[in-house]
Amino acid sequence: MIILKENINVKHKKKKILFFLASFKGGGAEQVFIRLLNFLSASKYDVSVFINRNRGEHLGRLNDNVKKEFSLIEWLPFAVLQFAFSVWRHRPSVVYVTITYPLAIIGFLRFLFPSRTIFVGRVTNLLSRELDSISSSLIRKIIPQAVRNYDKLICQSKDMKNDLISTVSNIESPIMIINNPIPEISIKTNKRDGFVCIGRLSKQKNYDLAIKAFSKLNLRLDIYGIGPEEKFLKELNKSLNNEEIKFQGFTNNVESILANAEALIVTSDYEGFSNVIVEALACGTPVISKNFPGGQNETLDESNSIRFEGNDPQSLINALKEFQASYFDHSAIAKSAQKKFGISKISAQYLNLMNK
Repeated sequence: MIILKENINVKHKKKKILFFLASFKGGGAEQVFIRLLNFLSASKYDVSVFINRNRGEHLGRLNDNVKKEFSLIEWLPFAVLQFAFSVWRHRPSVVYVTITYPLAIIGFLRFLFPSRTIFVGRVTNLLSRELDSISSSLIRKIIPQAVRNYDKLICQSKDMKNDLISTVSNIESPIMIINNPIPEISIKTNKRDGFVCIGRLSKQKNYDLAIKAFSKLNLRLDIYGIGPEEKFLKELNKSLNNEEIKFQGFTNNVESILANAEALIVTSDYEGFSNVIVEALACGTPVISKNFPGGQNETLDESNSIRFEGNDPQSLINALKEFQASYFDHSAIAKSAQKKFGISKISAQYLNLMNK
């Protein structure tokens, strides 16, 4: 007896991935999600993003083939309710959330979302320091419980993970360390001229240290970024009468600027995991950095950086002198950074979180 088997073409559905993006602001967290979305949208997965505020410095940087849904009202609590309806409608396998306020509200309202969907919260900074800067007492109060409600948590560095564990007790969810990704960079330069600071003009970045140090030197420093400290920093620079320091505003051309700089100057008091440091390294650009908690052990060593201690301008001046007497292999720096922080490697680590 011959049994004929019917050929049945089974159409496998793509696994769905959904990101929550607070806005297109020029911050590092937004940039990381945009990079991941652009890269993953060309993959075998069904990738989409819910956007709370359709504005910001990174507007237009998402690829056209990324599926987008926008909040009808920008007020975050309403946007989270609309987001909950979207999650129920699409039933993604995994949802990724970042930025402190969305992380807090979505985590606190986790009971509104499907239990089968994996919720991954990405912490953006040293949480203990972040709590000190949050003006809303309600957000400060709900963050510990909100964080505990995520199925998995991402920290970008060992310092962040240790800080999270010491700040929020009784976290049962797995905490993964996944560094921030860098895109493939092929920019080449024949001449490196001057030094740069790149980042939000905020107290955390401590740019007044760089301004005070460079005011004593005849070296060019370009400062790229916008933020609440802009007026103060410009007035400080004016009082020091240094024409070699220029404020260049926000830029989307970070890689080209870094590739043509002698070094990146970093004076932060703390970081979660500095995007601009790994971007500089990917361009083969060495870093002169103050020692601070937040990812330096994963990114900087003697082959790619000079580090200094404290807030004394003379310490930075001494580091600059040491830098000028040192040799750095730009090609080796770039190759090492791409190997450690390349977008394909980091995106694979995000995808590994899709299974419970």
